[in-house]
Amino acid sequence: LQPDSESNCAISDEAAIYSLPGASSSSPSAPTAVASPLRRLAVGAACAAGALGMVFAAAPFLTPALRRHALPFVPATDSQVANVFSLLKKNNRITKVPSMPVRLIDLGSGDGRIVREAALRLYQATGVELNWPLVLYSRLTCSRLNCIHRPKFLRTDLLRHSLSTYDVVVIFGVKSLMKPLQAKLAAELHPDACVVACRYRLPDWRHVDQIIDGVDSVWLYRPPAAAAAAAQDWRCCESLELMRMLHPTCYFAAVFLSCLSPS
Repeated sequence: LQPDSESNCAISDEAAIYSLPGASSSSPSAPTAVASPLRRLAVGAACAAGALGMVFAAAPFLTPALRRHALPFVPATDSQVANVFSLLKKNNRITKVPSMPVRLIDLGSGDGRIVREAALRLYQATGVELNWPLVLYSRLTCSRLNCIHRPKFLRTDLLRHSLSTYDVVVIFGVKSLMKPLQAKLAAELHPDACVVACRYRLPDWRHVDQIIDGVDSVWLYRPPAAAAAAAQDWRCCESLELMRMLHPTCYFAAVFLSCLSPS
């Protein structure tokens, strides 16, 4: 039993040595105690950098809510994109203009889906977007397109960009924005232009055609002056056709009088 008691005494003496204040440098736990503040500092710096990165990345998507007309980024669905170009194709007689190619602009282009599809369909397409990460993403995705007319993306306010040179205007707006946009369209569009509104209608304009598909609904508009002239021409043609059916003499008399009229 004596050797066991001697070993116990040796272990007790060793423990006493490690417990002395001067012996802490030789303790196995000393490196951990020194590295612990550095580890906490590194973890804190990593968390701060991650938080700043998240704020920096999310800022362009959150700041639209602070503007007068909040226009959040909501990507267009495949059904909505198909409805836009189906409506334009269906009304090709209206949307066809003398200048070739047809110049299309997407107000609030987001990730560039409408502009990308328009470029593939031989439109000369332009996207207007205020969110710079979306502008960069759109330029990157469209840079590899094999199309005749290279699409353009501009980082600017859609209410400040002139629309006088475009033939087709596509709008993915919000309800509060449609009234100011309507006034801008009436002031700047040329008579042969047309407007495709998605999700929300223009409040005071009368649509020419529409596709009702829930949140993917789209409406086609002409400027009020052009729409009124087109309706007048249609009524005139209808009256002449009715006269021709009633009696040929009435038809030729109406044509003769219309030629004599100063307008």
